[in-house]
Amino acid sequence: VFAINTVIGISFKEYGGFGYIFSSRLNLVKAAGIIIGLTILFGVFLYGIYMCVMKIDCSLKRKLSRWKVTWLSFAVLLICYVPYLYIYFPGSMNSDSVDQLTMYFGFSEMTNHHPFLSSLLMGWFVELGMKFGNGALGIFMYVFMQTLVLAFAFAYTLGTMVKWNLSEKMVIVCLAFYGLTPFWGGYAQLVIKDTLYTAVIVLFVTIFLECLVEKNVISNAKFLALILSGILSALLRNNGIYVVVISLLGGMFFSWKKRSRGVFIKSLIVCLGFWLVWGNIALPLFQVKDGSIREMLSIPFQQTARYIQEYDSEVTEEERLAINTVLDYEWVQDMYTSYGADPVKNTYKEPEKEGEALANYFKHWFLMFFKHPTVYLEATIANSYYYYCANVSGSIESIYVDEIYENTYSEQLGLVVPKKHIEAREYLSELLVNIQETPVLRLLLSEGFYTYILMGMMGFFIYLKKKKFIVGLLPNILGVLVCIASPVLGSFRYYLPVIACTCILLAYCFKCKEDFVCYENRETD
Repeated sequence: VFAINTVIGISFKEYGGFGYIFSSRLNLVKAAGIIIGLTILFGVFLYGIYMCVMKIDCSLKRKLSRWKVTWLSFAVLLICYVPYLYIYFPGSMNSDSVDQLTMYFGFSEMTNHHPFLSSLLMGWFVELGMKFGNGALGIFMYVFMQTLVLAFAFAYTLGTMVKWNLSEKMVIVCLAFYGLTPFWGGYAQLVIKDTLYTAVIVLFVTIFLECLVEKNVISNAKFLALILSGILSALLRNNGIYVVVISLLGGMFFSWKKRSRGVFIKSLIVCLGFWLVWGNIALPLFQVKDGSIREMLSIPFQQTARYIQEYDSEVTEEERLAINTVLDYEWVQDMYTSYGADPVKNTYKEPEKEGEALANYFKHWFLMFFKHPTVYLEATIANSYYYYCANVSGSIESIYVDEIYENTYSEQLGLVVPKKHIEAREYLSELLVNIQETPVLRLLLSEGFYTYILMGMMGFFIYLKKKKFIVGLLPNILGVLVCIASPVLGSFRYYLPVIACTCILLAYCFKCKEDFVCYENRETD
């Protein structure tokens, strides 16, 4: 899989499709040779890593307090993030967050396209700042709150590693990753729904893993924390409910401890019930409209658009009519881009008989697949390959912004573009460029690299012949799938939760290894 993904990355980066592989017999032979060679290389490399991990003693060498490590790490991370809060004061905002504020203050219709809870939190803080005479002060208060939650979430994972008796070195490396990698400080100061969601999902994943490996009875506090973090994850991002529900379902069916299964069942019922009440009662009560269904249809819409662009002459009149009822056929044909679904998705017509129109569209979409299946596959990969190919990386411009997006209402809301510390902000941007251009460090900015780590962890559990342990990796597996289904190729903020959870998942692997080795030794004795 690593080898195939690497070749896919080369082909789609240079040709936008399978052109590198299938353009000639010679290229096909070359691609096959590369895949075979890389398969052997990756196989030996992975086997070597697994052997080393099995031999390494990664246990804690001295007694440490879990909560002392947590609060010390929290303090260190705050120290690391404070310079970003100062340099970017009052904080950066992108177009999405400004749109959320315009909805909150009634300049546009409130919808759940951006999660309503996220819009409420941003609006409350800015409104509070305005009461003190400055909307920018509200932005800073929101950013400061967000920074505290993010730092605590990371610190909690580090304390959990100590609780699991894992090596101090692992804790220090993870602390350095969270504190010194520039994009964490950048996202801490950025008013955007993804940062707070990332912090909450890290807490959910950590508590979820704790429940999986817990040897004693799971406390009521841990049970309530799992529920609260699950509910907040579902409310702070519209696709968060899928991560929470499927992870809890996985824990319910595949947990190797009965006491954990009971906790997962109860948590699943409460989280799902709360989410249903929120969506069907609370949102209508607040007169919040649902987001458009088009947000869930990036993959089929991109497939249709690429098909039209390449095989317009083969589209029948019936197919054209079915597509044009849902999308603007002519616009789609001209404006399709392989790296983003928004131009196509934004032509969605919100047909009056939506269910009937979509059913007819999908009937023809399905039949058109059998005429040119490769086009559908290329459209999907072209809009997602950055998320699973480690040899490519996106533009650093999408990592974080260093200004406040201005629209018609920015001045009324007191959203003033910061003029100070421009040189410092430029320096940080250049630092990211340098990291991306440095051979090994560039992997820190490659979404696909973290997917490779995830696949490596899955392979490790297969190597241990303990496939049931893979259930602990479900949140990140789902996070990658969500990104693949997203409308943007290589969006770093979409992928942020996967990166943030990588450290605790690696710690989970070592914890499972330690428990597995101890169990094997007892069996031998």
